[in-house]
Amino acid sequence: MAEQGPAPSPPWTRLLQAVSQLGVSASLLTALLLHYGWVRAGAQAREMGLDVNLFGYTTQDYLLLSISSLYVQLFWIAVAVLVGVWADRRIREHADARVRRSGSAPVARLARRGTWFFVGLAVAGWFLERAVRESREAWILPFAMALCVLGAAWAAGLRQRVTARGGAPTAPRGQLLGAAALVSVVALLVFWGTSSVAEETGRAMAHDLEHELESMPRTVVYSQEPLHVGLPRVGAEQLGAPEDPLHRYDGLRLLTLRGGRYFLLPEHWTVAGSTVLVLPDDDSIRLEYSR
Repeated sequence: MAEQGPAPSPPWTRLLQAVSQLGVSASLLTALLLHYGWVRAGAQAREMGLDVNLFGYTTQDYLLLSISSLYVQLFWIAVAVLVGVWADRRIREHADARVRRSGSAPVARLARRGTWFFVGLAVAGWFLERAVRESREAWILPFAMALCVLGAAWAAGLRQRVTARGGAPTAPRGQLLGAAALVSVVALLVFWGTSSVAEETGRAMAHDLEHELESMPRTVVYSQEPLHVGLPRVGAEQLGAPEDPLHRYDGLRLLTLRGGRYFLLPEHWTVAGSTVLVLPDDDSIRLEYSR
């Protein structure tokens, strides 16, 4: 009597597994986006001489900051995943055909060499990152190391697959621990690379403000009380009667309104001499905007 294989899982079980895996992937993606937005906003604020907490960003704000500038990296990550899935299928088919022709030993040797090759590349990337840490392109290395770790794990899995045919299967607990370790290392490397990208993006966006001042709304501030603004090229004028004065300040550009505060930049603002005027969004002041 022919030995029967294991019974297929019910459809609802497979659906539940797919939904749970999708939930884990969505949670990891959300955490990655929040982390990127927080690091990017912090780097931009520090470059401007501010603390990111002044802006009062919410969780939604950090997600929007990430989506607006991380889509390129997410696109290339998706491309790498698709290429990896395609390459895995082709190489496995080729390996199976070679095992049928000449046995598993040659394939196992190649897989072992591939494992050590990717491990060596990952270690070399670690030392190279320490040497070029200040470079603007250093963010590429953590992602490259993550790919090398995945390549080493894939080669080790291929070797185990071709040598374990007919032998005792690996214990489920060992497989679970190995998968958890692999996911942890790759996740840490991806978060590391994301942090590097966010830091560089935040600093670059702070410097881009120097060229974007002309596109920001011109702002005139009116206040009953003197604001004692000491920013360069900001004009101050007292209007109204002496017993009911009104103070007017011009030469400002509106950067943003966040967390109940107006953030204003003077004309010809630069990162090197960064000074930002922060005013409360209340009835003590009135703002006028123009092109």
